[in-house]
Amino acid sequence: MLMNQMLEKNPIDENLKDTNPLKWTGLMNNYKHSVEEIVYKELIYC
Repeated sequence: MLMNQMLEKNPIDENLKDTNPLKWTGLMNNYKHSVEEIVYKELIYC
């Protein structure tokens, strides 16, 4: 759910996946790690 919200606020062009897959993967990994940090902070470290 958080990942979808991040992608709505800062969309990644799907054409990037075809033209520059490494950059697309890096951006998606950054979003994933940001979401994980939010979840860990909210649920575990409260």
